[in-house]
This record gives sequence, structure tokens and C-alpha cells, in this order.
Amino acid sequence: MPFRDLVIDLDINTSARDPISTFFVPILKESKYYDVAVGYFSTAWIRDAAEGIVGIAGNGEDVDG
Repeated sequence: MPFRDLVIDLDINTSARDPISTFFVPILKESKYYDVAVGYFSTAWIRDAAEGIVGIAGNGEDVDG
């Protein structure tokens, strides 16, 4: 699904909605690259975002060759 077809709220109140399931998983599932600098993330975040991480892994291109 192209990004333009995703229905994503770009303003997410994290007190009311889960940003992992409402933003990160849908975006990662359709991405080829995820380029971000982070200072901290937990293994729980990886577990919760796993569906999106699997999607990006399957979509990715070999950047080394």
C-alpha cells in the first residue's frame, strides 16, 4: 500500500492512543528505510512494534549492493 493511501493521524495524544499501533506499525510496515537517531528505546518497544519491523524488513532494499 503506498504511503498516500495510509490513513494516519499525525497528531497523536499518547494519553488517549497508542502511538506504536496507530503510527509506527502502519508506517514501518510500508517503509523501506527507517532513519532516525534515538537516545533510548526499550525491548518492550521492539516487541510492541515487531509487526511493523517485520514489514520493513521484508520491504527493504539491500543498501550495500
